[in-house]
Amino acid sequence: MELNFNRRSIILVCALLGAVTLATYWPVTHHDFVNIDDQEYVTLNPAVQAGLTWKAAACAFTTGHASNWHPLTWLSHMLDVQLFGMDPGGHHLTSLLLHAANALLLFLVLKRMTGALYCSAFAATLFALHPLHVESVAWISERKDVLSTFFLMLTLMAYVSYVKSKTAAQASEPAHPYLKEVQETASDRVASAAQTESHDPAPGPGHSAAGKPRFAFWYVLALLLFTLGLMSKPMLVTLPFVLLLLDYWPLRRFEFKSQKEEVNTLPGLLKEKLPFVGLSAASCAVTLLVQHKGILTDHPVTTRIANALVSYTLYLKQMIWPVDLAVFYPYPRSIRPGQVIFAVIVLTGISVFALVHLRKWPWLAVGWLWYLGTLVPVIGIVRVGGHSMADRYTYVPLIGIFVAIAWGAANLKVHWPNQRIHLLAAASLVAGVLAVLTSGQLRHWQNSETLFRHALAVTADNALAHHSLGDFLGRQGKIDEAATHFEEAVKIKPDYAEALNDLGLTEVLMGRIQEGVSNCHAAIALQPDIVNAHFNLGWTLSVQGRREEAVAEYEAELRLNPASIDARKGLGDALAGLGRAAAAAAQFQQVLQLKPDDAEVQWRCGRLLAQAGNLMQALDHLREAVRLHPAARLRLDLALVLTAAGQPAAAAAQYREMLREEPESVVALNNLAWILAASSSDGVRNGAEAVTAAERACQLTEFRQPVFMGTLAAAYAEAGRFEDAIRTSEKAMALATASGQKQVAEKNQKLLELYRAGKPFREPLKQ
Repeated sequence: MELNFNRRSIILVCALLGAVTLATYWPVTHHDFVNIDDQEYVTLNPAVQAGLTWKAAACAFTTGHASNWHPLTWLSHMLDVQLFGMDPGGHHLTSLLLHAANALLLFLVLKRMTGALYCSAFAATLFALHPLHVESVAWISERKDVLSTFFLMLTLMAYVSYVKSKTAAQASEPAHPYLKEVQETASDRVASAAQTESHDPAPGPGHSAAGKPRFAFWYVLALLLFTLGLMSKPMLVTLPFVLLLLDYWPLRRFEFKSQKEEVNTLPGLLKEKLPFVGLSAASCAVTLLVQHKGILTDHPVTTRIANALVSYTLYLKQMIWPVDLAVFYPYPRSIRPGQVIFAVIVLTGISVFALVHLRKWPWLAVGWLWYLGTLVPVIGIVRVGGHSMADRYTYVPLIGIFVAIAWGAANLKVHWPNQRIHLLAAASLVAGVLAVLTSGQLRHWQNSETLFRHALAVTADNALAHHSLGDFLGRQGKIDEAATHFEEAVKIKPDYAEALNDLGLTEVLMGRIQEGVSNCHAAIALQPDIVNAHFNLGWTLSVQGRREEAVAEYEAELRLNPASIDARKGLGDALAGLGRAAAAAAQFQQVLQLKPDDAEVQWRCGRLLAQAGNLMQALDHLREAVRLHPAARLRLDLALVLTAAGQPAAAAAQYREMLREEPESVVALNNLAWILAASSSDGVRNGAEAVTAAERACQLTEFRQPVFMGTLAAAYAEAGRFEDAIRTSEKAMALATASGQKQVAEKNQKLLELYRAGKPFREPLKQ
């Protein structure tokens, strides 16, 4: 009966925790991508946009893109594209489900380790609903946070199973007399734990049905899951330290025998962690290898240490009072000595207090050291990025603080009637407040504009926020406002190459060409490998008609960024403008290797190949363009090339499709009529249909176009109406002569001679 009650309680907590988490975060599924990192991870990443393919999977394991080696994170983004395309709601949903799963797994891990239902539930609730975790969930680019933590929780679950299985196996082995008392105590504890935690019958403590120890399986599984976590985000490298903390409490593997000898010696526990340490070391080596270009040394190590100490205390402050949270916190221009002294006092004071009360309140020391230790990889002593701190970095570290709070609340030495009910009420109130604050913080993540306007409202001298907001506004066509934010970004940080580059392009769009070009050149001087600066110059030169110079700039951009679709399109356009059709088509063909479903590029490529005389290849591209986007203008070019390639029947079919979409297209009517009247293929000609189409084209142009009148004459001749053909051809000649269309007049003169001889006109056979 007690067992069933325990199981029902766990199920109820999981149901409530999952429901509250999903309900609180559900609005995020209606949010957009944002223009900081989401382009690099998803929206402008060709490898990810290809979906989950073998080629993309290989790329995920071999790339150090985004200054990290996290192949499982790349695979998760590719899977999202495969499932949801570029709908951001689906991508957000995946992150939300992972966060909810992490909260449930944290509860189950804590419950399994401690047996404390309410404390475990409260700690997991704090984790699920704290506003500091909004960034990790609402920012698609931070998928690595929720995914790596998912594997972390599974690793801890496997490790706890390993410890319990090993302890049970040791307790069942024969013992020396002087160990009997200790083994009996361990056996009692394991049996008690099994009664409350496990519901599945087992063949024996710590053994499988075949009699082999289970703990080796759990150990290997923990290593495998840890590897997957590191392949999602290398921040998990501190796991061996976390496992040692858990060995002390709540797993109590540091307990002593009556003879003051240790049951588990510290050297033995350290040796047990060596494979985990090896995995962490390998992850650190790979991370340093891929991040070496991104590591910043613009501040001395003393400043970075000072910022790290202050950040430790600021994270605690934000945990207690989670307001004015921002996506980016600028690195401080200076750190006051008083801030550092205060941080040292706080951190030292809490550490000493926790260690002094280690035996009395082990959860306090373990939770505090968890917080301190797991923040080390991202505390900023080794800087990657211009931020001083980040909300997302607290996703795992604050678990330690939440554990300390939950168990601290449960151990309050205050006695009043119905104490448990009052504590539950207080916990519910805290959870409700956090849910409200999290909902408010989520609203700032709706799109790039709401995100960065909020960041500017709660931070000072935030050049990145100005730049990112300017980028968003510029893409919305709000050029003047965008330029204002780019100017502010440059004012705050004069060496901000990206902002200078975007300011230059914006100035060009505003007609301030000279200033714009100057700022683009300044951006290149500051950062020669800056993305898009050469593209911006190339585009500007193209607008000015300076195509040879534009070609040089586009080529320079492609040397820096070979996958730039915009630069390759720009180069293709510039080459086409210079009359180099084959070279231009080659550029568009390379674009299609990256983005084969771009109908516009397929169409442009087909036109250029046709101009270069490569009709068969041109037809392949034009047919694909029409398949992707069956618009009339695309069908027209396909029909023209089909006619030139000697395929009049196929051309006629395209004109008929055009006329279904645009029944009064005079070009389609005239061209279809000409094929039906003058084709060399007997199976294609149809005099009656030709007359109907040609007459309608002439009616729509009020019988004033000599070319259309000439087509009508040919249609009459094919239908055997030679008198009408002669009369109409004469009118066509007169109109052409009057309008100076000498070639049209001469052609109609030749056709008139045929009609007077009672012969229709036939196009010569294509060779």
